[in-house]
Amino acid sequence: MITVVSLNPAIDKTYRVPSLQPGRIHRVTKVEASPGGKGINVAKVLKRLGIDVRVTGFVGGGTGEALLRGLERMVIPHRLVRIPGETRTCLNILDEAGRTQTEFLEPGPAVPKDQWEALKETVAELAEGSRVVVFSGSLPPGLPTEAYRELVFIVQSRGAKAVVDAGGAPLDRALEACPFAVKPNGAEMASLFGKEEMSESERLKALRDWNRRGIPFACVTLGEGGALASAGGRVYRVTPPAIEAVNPVGSGDAFAAGLAAGLDRGDGLESTLALATAAAASNALHLQAGQVDENQVASLQEQVKVTVLSP
Repeated sequence: MITVVSLNPAIDKTYRVPSLQPGRIHRVTKVEASPGGKGINVAKVLKRLGIDVRVTGFVGGGTGEALLRGLERMVIPHRLVRIPGETRTCLNILDEAGRTQTEFLEPGPAVPKDQWEALKETVAELAEGSRVVVFSGSLPPGLPTEAYRELVFIVQSRGAKAVVDAGGAPLDRALEACPFAVKPNGAEMASLFGKEEMSESERLKALRDWNRRGIPFACVTLGEGGALASAGGRVYRVTPPAIEAVNPVGSGDAFAAGLAAGLDRGDGLESTLALATAAAASNALHLQAGQVDENQVASLQEQVKVTVLSP
């Protein structure tokens, strides 16, 4: 069983337009909406991969009710804590001519202290029956920057493996709790070190340093460039299959889902990295985030190249 903690979920809405031009009126050619936010996307991918998964986090208002109905349609069990305010909506605009995507992300509603305490109690209970607990996404207003650190301590003290997919100060503080695995993207890693870009050697050094700090599985995703990882005394370069992406939004979430699935099943490191990369590629072949195909993932996994860079 995998529990996904989604502290700042959303209704994700995707608009397709022929050509995005600022200052102009646009006619939308296609609209799709579904429960989203990074954590929910992770859960959607896990469900499609046939993994037992459940979700906790915060919901509020009419948008929150829509999110709950969406989870129920997808048969994803949940124990979400209700809060005042309105669950956020996030908008992704796909420009068909320029083949680009533009995202607008609302901040989310503020979380009162009592509901934060209730969430911690819920996470503690769910961790008891979970092999892996995934923490993914931004923190909503009202939560302390050390929120993930607190939660990692809670779940790992109960025997579950914590996977953190976040950036900025929340990730920096989470590292202090030594989660089993971390998976920032390239921009998040660079920002953590006060840089705009990092070389491969700098990234590998950072991953090894995280291992030495007590984080067994350290990984950074690089979009079309695949991923780098350090675990078990080895460092890896992961090369994804060549695809014609439809919408890459959510591919990092799909990677986190594949990583969690491999850990839950007890797969080897290389197999887990290949599964995560294949899930990310399958996500990019679909319009909506979190829409992977299990058979397609299996086929793509065979095309992923995992190279050991050093013993």
